[in-house]
Amino acid sequence: DFTANFQHNILFAWRPFESTRFGTGTFIANGLQVRQLTSTTGVDFTRSLGTSYFVSDSVSDSDTLKALYWRQDFPGDKLSLRLGHDELNGIVIRCDYACDDTKSFLPTPLSANPAGTMPGQGVSAIAGIQFSPRIGLEFGAADANGDGNLKLDRPFDTGELAYAATLTLSDPLEGQGSGSYRFSYYSVDETGQGTGNPQASSRGFAANFDQDIGDAGYFFRYAHASGRIGLAKQFASTGAVHKAPFGFDEDRFGFGFAWVDPSATSSKDEYTAETYYRIQLTPLLTATADGMVVINPSNNPNRDVEFVLSFRTRLHF
Repeated sequence: DFTANFQHNILFAWRPFESTRFGTGTFIANGLQVRQLTSTTGVDFTRSLGTSYFVSDSVSDSDTLKALYWRQDFPGDKLSLRLGHDELNGIVIRCDYACDDTKSFLPTPLSANPAGTMPGQGVSAIAGIQFSPRIGLEFGAADANGDGNLKLDRPFDTGELAYAATLTLSDPLEGQGSGSYRFSYYSVDETGQGTGNPQASSRGFAANFDQDIGDAGYFFRYAHASGRIGLAKQFASTGAVHKAPFGFDEDRFGFGFAWVDPSATSSKDEYTAETYYRIQLTPLLTATADGMVVINPSNNPNRDVEFVLSFRTRLHF
């Protein structure tokens, strides 16, 4: 099987005032357009593999408003506030080396959270507090029915909300390079009660650890969900990214391993191994070659091993 798509991501930032007595204010807008280049979508491709998570979350052509919010950074760099249309899940899955399937690892256990049940983009309020140079906290609330569409009044009509908080410990290992150790908890109200598609409430915990040692960055991730669960009950992943392979400062070489405990009781545990090499062709253009092995694809009892090869290009300006 073969699938391909084109993604066009536009980010706009406007800072009308900076370093005033009220701090710095920034308006952020971000839109994502996805267009399928093949008749087989990413979801179709994933189903043909029999995996319990999406290799690509593109169902078909889509246009998503990812962000439309105001960010206020108050004087002293101790407090920040974001209000508007945003994704609360961003503070739960934040990490340094395994969170972006356009630049590094591709499958969900190595680029997102297959155990998460957080909503998509919607109305939200998110605050950040920096207690000290090494301890920070982000927390917020958002529309529990967020789906990427701009509906400012929906959470007020339904009263259905999602909540999340992340505690970050920075550089805990002195002398070993920079590091970020994040602990997150979230809760989502039951939704759709009285409709044809009710969803139970859910909650979950996640831990994301990133640590630099020399020219490499190491990561470990774990998440567990309860109540209404998504594609997986829990998962864990680990790996490393070499930040200057063969002396090329802008290239990246990564390898990772993941375990997924699918939510379907009849499904087998899945194991994934992946490696990629990203080349910085020009200051604006990168190319990434990737190889992946899936052991025990949980939704394909007739296959023990599946192989996936991918190639990605990214133009950033």
